[in-house]
Amino acid sequence: MIDSHQMPKTLIDEAFLSSVLERVSPDKDTNELKAILLALISGIGKDSTSKNSKNTSNTTKANPKTSKKSSHKDFERIFALFGEIFCAFREKIYAIYERGDILDYTFLYLAFITPDFLMSRFSVADFDSGFDKDFVKTIYEYFPDDERFLHFIEIVDKMLATKSDSANATNTLSATNISQEEWFMLVELGSISRVLAYPSAQYRCINHKNSSKTSKIDDGATQVSLRNGLVFFSAFVSLGDMQCAKAQKIQPFIYEAYSLFRLDFTLLCEAMKLAFGRAHSALERRNACNWQLHIFWNVEHWFNSREWLSLYPLWKEVFYGRISQAQKAMVESMIGAMAQNPHEANPHQNPKITQNHTKPQNPQNLQPLYQAIDEVLYLQLFLYHFCGNSFISQEQWREFNTEILEKSSALYREFGAKFLTKSSKIEKRNTAKDSKHQNLKSMKSIESPQTPQNSQESKPLQSTPQPKKIIGFLRDRFVENSPFKVEYSLIKNLINSSSFSQKYSIKIYCMSLIEKSENDPRIMQLFASLGVEIIDIGLAFNKANFYNSHLQKALALREIIQNDEVEILISPNNGYGISDFLLSVRVAPTQVFWTHGNYVYDIEGIDARLTHICNDLREITHEGVVFGGIPVKMDTTFYNPLVSAQEIKEARENIAYLLAQNKNLEVKNFSNFADEWLRDKVILGVMGRLAKIDSMDYLEVICEILQRREECVFIACGAGNEEVIKSKISQINPSVLPRFCFTGQIDSAVYGHIIDVWLDSFPMEQGESRIEYIAKGKGLALRYYVCDEEEFLSEVGGQVDGVEGVVSEVLSDFGNLFSGDSFGKSHYPASLDEREMFYLRSQGNEISQSNTANTSIVAGNGGQYLQKTSTACEGETQSVSNDSADFVNSAICHTEALAEVSQKSKPSEVSLASEDSLEKHGRDFLEVKNKRYFAFPQYDKTTCNSENKESKTANENNMCGNNAHSSSFARKSPCSPSLAEGARGWVGSHAKDFASYKSLVLGFSQTRAFSKEQYLQKALNIIDSTKTKNKNFQNMLRTQSLIFAMGDCIKERLGVKYFMDFVDSV
Repeated sequence: MIDSHQMPKTLIDEAFLSSVLERVSPDKDTNELKAILLALISGIGKDSTSKNSKNTSNTTKANPKTSKKSSHKDFERIFALFGEIFCAFREKIYAIYERGDILDYTFLYLAFITPDFLMSRFSVADFDSGFDKDFVKTIYEYFPDDERFLHFIEIVDKMLATKSDSANATNTLSATNISQEEWFMLVELGSISRVLAYPSAQYRCINHKNSSKTSKIDDGATQVSLRNGLVFFSAFVSLGDMQCAKAQKIQPFIYEAYSLFRLDFTLLCEAMKLAFGRAHSALERRNACNWQLHIFWNVEHWFNSREWLSLYPLWKEVFYGRISQAQKAMVESMIGAMAQNPHEANPHQNPKITQNHTKPQNPQNLQPLYQAIDEVLYLQLFLYHFCGNSFISQEQWREFNTEILEKSSALYREFGAKFLTKSSKIEKRNTAKDSKHQNLKSMKSIESPQTPQNSQESKPLQSTPQPKKIIGFLRDRFVENSPFKVEYSLIKNLINSSSFSQKYSIKIYCMSLIEKSENDPRIMQLFASLGVEIIDIGLAFNKANFYNSHLQKALALREIIQNDEVEILISPNNGYGISDFLLSVRVAPTQVFWTHGNYVYDIEGIDARLTHICNDLREITHEGVVFGGIPVKMDTTFYNPLVSAQEIKEARENIAYLLAQNKNLEVKNFSNFADEWLRDKVILGVMGRLAKIDSMDYLEVICEILQRREECVFIACGAGNEEVIKSKISQINPSVLPRFCFTGQIDSAVYGHIIDVWLDSFPMEQGESRIEYIAKGKGLALRYYVCDEEEFLSEVGGQVDGVEGVVSEVLSDFGNLFSGDSFGKSHYPASLDEREMFYLRSQGNEISQSNTANTSIVAGNGGQYLQKTSTACEGETQSVSNDSADFVNSAICHTEALAEVSQKSKPSEVSLASEDSLEKHGRDFLEVKNKRYFAFPQYDKTTCNSENKESKTANENNMCGNNAHSSSFARKSPCSPSLAEGARGWVGSHAKDFASYKSLVLGFSQTRAFSKEQYLQKALNIIDSTKTKNKNFQNMLRTQSLIFAMGDCIKERLGVKYFMDFVDSV
């Protein structure tokens, strides 16, 4: 955590504190006291906020020794005033309590004017190193403990004490059967009373050396955490229902106060130990998890922090306890089944009973077992969320697989074997598949000459159309993230392939994990517009919000998948409880794990593995595990949407604003400031989760680069914990911190045009975001390889050899196509159907927000319509704007319920006008719209004509690729296509550069580094070339673009083929 640096003695105005003390007079009512306290905290909070921001730009640390000698008396006067204010508030509050009234959470702000919080604001280090012990002792004397509040603490503790046998509690949390509203009021009373009774125990950071300085009251609680009001508050609010009205009011206080005063994570750790220790029912544990997942996770400086992993041992202990409980419940259920069916042999005499027991006993008697399994499923999601957002290595994933997934999947497998009816359809299909493979093997081994009679008999009979095999994809939810982009691109490529569509159909089964986020209707619409059937299990179960049953979801999905007779289920998930349950109990004859980066995920029930991270190989080994390789040509619209000059201008102004804040500059016109200040700057950066750049090795190199190149700034685009990274930068070189810009979540389509040099993170590298940046052709991307250079060259050389034939085919095809002298023939722009997403995006305001009560998905058919207009619009610069919806056919995808738990959606048939009339209709509106939402500029002979300068200039001013502030490289001539205009155009018009593709790839070493030293030197070289846009830069950028373009063509040719070969083989 980043604490404030040495506080100037004048930062807290003594006159202000004196006026606050005077206002806390006997005649003030509760509301007036609250207003006075909030005013005091507001003043302190502003100091804290400004001081924290200024702190990041300090180049030297304050000398605590010098400060102590010169300011002890000043500090002591300030502490004395705070002590008087605290005691004055305490007297008023005691009088209120004596009248029988209680106060709300607002008075917990008094914890932030207790000694430890105040002293932590004066010194960077622990206060013992900032102030001598005698001074600390004196300070504590201004905040004496008060035994009068022990009475209220005892009352609260007694009323909140949970029963040891409350495992069956459903709607109450205490032995006294209090309501949820009463629960939270008692928590407030107990928390505030602890602050007032033990001001010397209100630690901002809980470390057990604090115990030597704790309260002198010995007849109360003895543990530091039990005396700390904020620990007690955090623990016990976590045991309540976060959805009740009182809890909703408390949550903003947590976001604001905990962030403002930078509560240390150790405080939350103590609170969660207390919460789980006091939680004796599934409901209480679910509540505690919900508060962590949805409230504490979103406290600013705790968000996406790796400190959450410090709670992993506690979570694991709770998880193991629930698995043990589920196993116990399973045994008891089986014993009960035997008791109900005494005529059946016991399990030892008839093992079949335990292997396929379809009706063990009355479902009501199975309730404890169902609840236990449901809790394990939920806790697995909970664990996966926090660990998955913090893990940075395969070794961490391997440990998680061993400690969590193997144990839970074994439980699910046993539950399925004993309590779920086996699917006869799956067994029949498995038998048929085995028989088919055996027959094929036998046929290959028989080699006998055929007689005419045999030949006559072997004539094939008239074949009957075979039903399509169903391939199911199991998604966690529909959101616009990198996995979605990859999966959508693959599915779109497959559906557009007639050879695939004739044999297979695709269905998507969505777990709708609302705990992660709600489904995005735009993303659902995109899949529906492809003709993909969507089964959204959340419509039935997410009405319970964060208390939905994961077991009911899993069982419903199992039934639907089996009834649909899914042949192959592909799961791109690697640790969710529901997905592991489905694989473990076997819901399809063939079950495939598709990895997006976790190579060591391994549970029983996985029949095969595939990945798009395959270097275009049919088969690849990661971490000793063999995966089927599926090259995925990404949908062009994900990599190169048209971005207006205004959007880029606004993004640059945002960067300028953030950098100005770092330097404490007051700028009125950020438009001019951005133009002037960023004009000569080289913008370095990455886009992705901040956890990936949270590496000392990486940050050390970046800091060294910024130290050596004053003209550079670094932008870190993505969500995560900024404070942790800023703290590490301050340790390395605080002087460069003002040139680090943390943007938060951004639109990668826009910021990909902002970054001049992509400095990839290590050891955890970026994935799709780096490839997306390269695809824009705007700048160079430096990548670090954690391997030996010779080993790398050998491996990559072998991979290139493996696709040599495909490269030759591509070059041969395009060599013929581009032999003419017309540039129009040599340029292949993206097809209009690839622009579908941008039209949907432009219509985003017309798509309803996610609603669990909604029973239909709106599927825009804009893509089909635009396809019809492509010939009419060829050679023109076109666009689709927000007001073009009247010209686009759309279909409402009605849904049907299956067992009241599923939603299936398909785009309905859309009758289109005749092609001629549609083309004319399209031309009329496409020519008059603005230029924002079309994917790429188009070129024809007139574009290449140097006389058409006015048109060319206008196009350059409006399109992102030619924006004055973007770092795109200049075209050799107006006729040279940019990478953004399609990989085919690049490969075709630069075919001569692929004389030796292997040499091109292996020889391009300028953007590869194999050590920190090499990374630093190559980064500096790239920056220097980028700044001058010299010939070396042009050549490097061109080579990078050529390699990407050929890779895209290879993926286009191999992706569908490899996938079909893969599914046929499994």
